[in-house]
Parts: sequence; C-alpha cells; structure tokens
Amino acid sequence: MFRFVLIIICCLAASTYARTNAEALRAIRTITISRDVPTPRVVVLAETTPRKAPESRLGVPEALRSEFVRAIRKSGRFSVKENGPADAELRLKVDVYGFDQGFFTSKVRPVLSVSAQLVTSGGVIAFKFRDAVTKENRETPEIPYREVRYTPEAGADAFKVAARLIADKFIDKIELEGR
Repeated sequence: MFRFVLIIICCLAASTYARTNAEALRAIRTITISRDVPTPRVVVLAETTPRKAPESRLGVPEALRSEFVRAIRKSGRFSVKENGPADAELRLKVDVYGFDQGFFTSKVRPVLSVSAQLVTSGGVIAFKFRDAVTKENRETPEIPYREVRYTPEAGADAFKVAARLIADKFIDKIELEGR
C-alpha cells in the first residue's frame, strides 16, 4: 500500500513546476542558501515497509545543498554568499526520498522530490520550483539493493547524482523564466 502511495506522489511530483515573479527575480544578484533543508522522517527502501530515515548516513540535505551551490555558481547568473546579507535566500525542502526498483530486478534507483523557493530579503517569493527524479530516470545509477541496504555510501552517491539533476533543471528553469 505505501509503495503505491509513494509511486503516486512521485508521479505527481515528476512534472517540473516553476512559477516566477519576473520583476523580483531580475533584481536578485546575490543568493544565500538556507542551511536548514527539511526532510521527511520516513524513507522507503524498495519492497520494504517505511522506516525511520538514517539521515546522517545518506546525506540527502547536504548533497542537495552542495549541488545547488555548484549549479548556481556554474550558471554565473547569481553569486552565492555563504553568510551575510544577500538579495535573496533559496529555501530547499525534500518532499520525498528513497529507493525504488523496477520489475524483475534486484537493483534500485534513487527517488528524490524537491521543492525550492527563492525569497527576496523583503519576503517576496521571486521563484518557486518543484521537480523529482524517479526510478525511470536513466541518468541515475542503478545499484544492487543489498549494497544500498548495507553500504550507505552507495546510496549517498546515488542521491548526489539525483540532486545534481534537480539543481541543473532549477537553473535551466530560472534562466528561461528570468529572461
């Protein structure tokens, strides 16, 4: 039952969503990225019941934050400030994460759904974004379930790839919307 619900959530979130306040977005030059990245307290490992998330072992918030920093710096559109005042703050939230497997295989791929808001120092939401990486995405690594279960580093690496894909799409959308 829970797997079915997770699949529905991921399918709904799989379509990229972006909404822009163009005027507010044009005024932004510097960004800070919130250090607080809320994540759900439950993670799903393929074919198992939900269980408490081993956050420190998978490093999803850290991977997401670092990939967004990398993508923003690479784009050159904004500069990222580690601390101090900035024109806007990027607030990231992990909606869903875990691993899911295809039929007739013992390998899994990461599932990651993320929401982001770029909020100006005046409190105006300049850009809203939501995207997901699902098991159908072939750019993410396919890992044996046993390896993910007993070697958390393998899972952490898979989430870095998923976070990179979402961060790159964020930049693509913000550049498209901000023209």
